Amino acid sequence: MKSISKVFSRWTDKAVIKKVSQHFKPLKNYDETRSTVRALIDLRNLCAHQARIWNRKFIAKIVNKDYLQNFGNSKGRAPWKTISVLMSLVDEINQNTTYSRNVLNLCKQNEEFYKGLIEPTL
Repeated sequence: MKSISKVFSRWTDKAVIKKVSQHFKPLKNYDETRSTVRALIDLRNLCAHQARIWNRKFIAKIVNKDYLQNFGNSKGRAPWKTISVLMSLVDEINQNTTYSRNVLNLCKQNEEFYKGLIEPTL
């Protein structure tokens, strides 16, 4: 996954990244694609190494805010923004909203847990 991030961050031909971005509705341009890929990789790495994502501010910034409204607002560099991107992409690939509904239902079962995803303090 790290190599994917490096490819996007070092690709000199922006037209190629623009073309790639057009295949995923949430991504609109080079900066959004690069930062979104970085955020998704950070989320993957944290989960893969059993690190805490709850109540944690992420390093990578999610640029596009339009599609984030589908899953509720979140503040700053909240993990919920990256999770929202993941839900949007999976829903787009699957052509249904089953994945995002399941994630939303699971996260909203505990109000404190959900709040830690949308408004992290650490």
